[in-house]
Amino acid sequence: RLLTRDRACGTLLLAGPRVRALATGALLLPRRPGLHRRAAVHATVEVDGGVLVLASTHLDLDPAARLDSARRVRAALPAGPLVLGADVNDEPGSPPWEALAEGLSDAGEGLGPTFSVVAPRRRIDALLVSPALRLVDRRLLDAGPVTDHLGVVADLEHR
Repeated sequence: RLLTRDRACGTLLLAGPRVRALATGALLLPRRPGLHRRAAVHATVEVDGGVLVLASTHLDLDPAARLDSARRVRAALPAGPLVLGADVNDEPGSPPWEALAEGLSDAGEGLGPTFSVVAPRRRIDALLVSPALRLVDRRLLDAGPVTDHLGVVADLEHR
């Protein structure tokens, strides 16, 4: 089930039947000369009686634009326990990664590189989780021909 219907430059959220969307939104990031238009999407959802915010973004290739976009994304997200998935296009510890991860746990830490799927050598994909959620399990997922990244998958519970 598609949660976000807004025009968001190809960025979207999908959910299973146990998820009920309470609110959805999209943030179009500034148009940058010579770069693809970027966006973020978010949904406040109810799952098994708990409410949380799910968000996804794909940041810029240009380092300055990437940091600006990361700051804009975090500022635009609704309050609540958060799960943020991002193709950061940068590695952990970088300024854009840190801007996205402020106050969140890195569910992919220690799992290894996520890009490219053919020859993984860099971890540029993040799954960032609010401290209100407990990480039960996590793993990398080869999504086959739909992406050139390994997905970071986590099983979470409300604390």
